[in-house]
Amino acid sequence: MATTTEAAASASAAKRSTSVALLGSTIDGTPLPRLRRRLTPLSFHSDVVWGWLAPIVITVCAGILQFWNLSTPHDITFDETYYAKDAYSLLIKHHATNFENDGNDKNGSEADAKINAGTTEGIFADGPSLVVHPEVGKWMIAIGEWLFGMTSFGWRFSSAVIGTLMILVMCRLVRRLTGSTLLGCIAGALLAFDGLHFVMSRIALLDIFLAFWLLCGVHCLVADRDWGRLKLARRYEISPTFGRWELGPVRGFLLRPWRITAGVCFGLAAGTKWSAVFVVGGFGLLIWLWDSGMRRSIGVRWAPLKSLLVDAIPSFFSIIVVGLIV
Repeated sequence: MATTTEAAASASAAKRSTSVALLGSTIDGTPLPRLRRRLTPLSFHSDVVWGWLAPIVITVCAGILQFWNLSTPHDITFDETYYAKDAYSLLIKHHATNFENDGNDKNGSEADAKINAGTTEGIFADGPSLVVHPEVGKWMIAIGEWLFGMTSFGWRFSSAVIGTLMILVMCRLVRRLTGSTLLGCIAGALLAFDGLHFVMSRIALLDIFLAFWLLCGVHCLVADRDWGRLKLARRYEISPTFGRWELGPVRGFLLRPWRITAGVCFGLAAGTKWSAVFVVGGFGLLIWLWDSGMRRSIGVRWAPLKSLLVDAIPSFFSIIVVGLIV
């Protein structure tokens, strides 16, 4: 009985060793680069100094465009009548309140006229207002109003800052994906000259904050993928064993800082607009595919199913639970 068990274990180990060995060559026997080289992120081969300097230069140039004549038009524009005023009520009264109106269908027209004239006296009405979206984006708008007052520059300041920072994040994200600083800078420049992004960066709406936090969350997930692959390669070189259940490394991948940071960003995105939850669901599927592919790269059999067990559950806590807490 013991001989049979040992023989089965030896056969399983030999089969696993063969499958791992096959990963070192193509189907026709051509040798592949070492595992660490295959799993090392592309951005690690790029120049670090230019990888930061060039995107920062593009971001500064774009920021000049974003802030140029930001206070024009001076009056409340489009849906600023909701978000700029809700942000101000959060800042002053710590909850969203109604505003004075003149009986027209457009709520707050009297308050708008007073704000456009440069006064905030008598703009609040009794009672809380109907809240459609969560408060994160409104609090971000309120930061500018706290710094510069209830002026057109004040309620648009945060949008311009976030729109500018989005360009830097885009440069760094594309650089990390492609390993090319040039392509990252091109992506950032294209975003800087995109008409929709430019307008949303110069108006007090929630969309620019939603896009920013989602982009940051995606960047964190890509950084987590690179972190995980590099750590896996190092672990495998030190100890190329899979354990009893042939799952691959588990303990070192339960706590993933970049994935927790992504959960914070996605939580802030959902705290800006509820529509962010659909994006989070889509990227949850993507990181499962990334994790299963990472384990398959070291020869783990049935990697998608095993990844559901050892990766998906910690990811749920890192992204969903952390996002809910935020």
